[in-house]
Amino acid sequence: MIETCTFEVIGPQRMNCEGCENAIQRSLTRLPGVRQVQADHHTQRVVVQLDSAQTDAEAIKARLALSGYQATQLAAPTAE
Repeated sequence: MIETCTFEVIGPQRMNCEGCENAIQRSLTRLPGVRQVQADHHTQRVVVQLDSAQTDAEAIKARLALSGYQATQLAAPTAE
């Protein structure tokens, strides 16, 4: 099932520019099942469209942590 999850970057390390957005997008799209990523440094939000049979929100948060960003999921995933 395809789901959309929204995360907010929290903690001391923030997205500061389009380069940060691009780095997050590249990192997350390498995960199996991630279909689309939209990162916005103005709102500190990352919206991920994923196949829940292949990955989940915890894997997204773990990948963000590897990239240096602490994140929290804002709401339950919405199915499409």
